[in-house]
Amino acid sequence: MARADIHSPDDREITELAMHGRRDPNLQVIEVVLSERNLLSLFSKLFIEDSARTLYNGDVPDGYVLKLVAEDDDTHYESPTRMGARAGFIHPDTQNLVNALYATVEEWQNKRKVVSLFNESVKNAQGA
Repeated sequence: MARADIHSPDDREITELAMHGRRDPNLQVIEVVLSERNLLSLFSKLFIEDSARTLYNGDVPDGYVLKLVAEDDDTHYESPTRMGARAGFIHPDTQNLVNALYATVEEWQNKRKVVSLFNESVKNAQGA
């Protein structure tokens, strides 16, 4: 499913972290690698009713279990632990893809509602 590694930042990571205001020389990086399939699975859990929105994995250093949790934006950014921090900048190309994914999910949800309503009406008609 996923793998995780804890390590000291390499030069590229040091540069990226500095751009985000993180310059602690003792900083350790927890790198979580998800397959495309598992990333999309976690994403999809945001839109599945009653989903725990969680993936677990044991492919991490001994003594640890990795728990990945998906939250909708409102829940995530309103969390008291965020202390009012809002979503950061996303590259415009990434934002366009995110918008397209949301539009696709909304279309899928609407189709499921139509199918559900149709099935309910057939069931009601058969019972009448």
